[in-house]
Amino acid sequence: MQALLVKSAAGNYVAQFTLPLNVALLRGAQLVQGEFGQRAEFVVCEAGGCIARAELTDEMVGALRSGTAAEVRFISLSAGPIKVPFSLKGVTAGLRSL
Repeated sequence: MQALLVKSAAGNYVAQFTLPLNVALLRGAQLVQGEFGQRAEFVVCEAGGCIARAELTDEMVGALRSGTAAEVRFISLSAGPIKVPFSLKGVTAGLRSL
């Protein structure tokens, strides 16, 4: 999985995840940190994987800043539900620099 946080032209934070091919596209993916969860819609699949994007709510941005770990959840058509944990170390500084 590859994760990317960017700021849109409108000033909103956007999370983008590149996930393996063979995912349940209509189910989307979900970014989860603690009690907060946010759906990410798949926008395209390329040879390197399927890309899901979500414009982050203020609540999710706050959860990412205050947390230490999060995970992306999605469904693989061949392996079933998958959870990919990742560290949030450096997220606050990264968001501040955008």
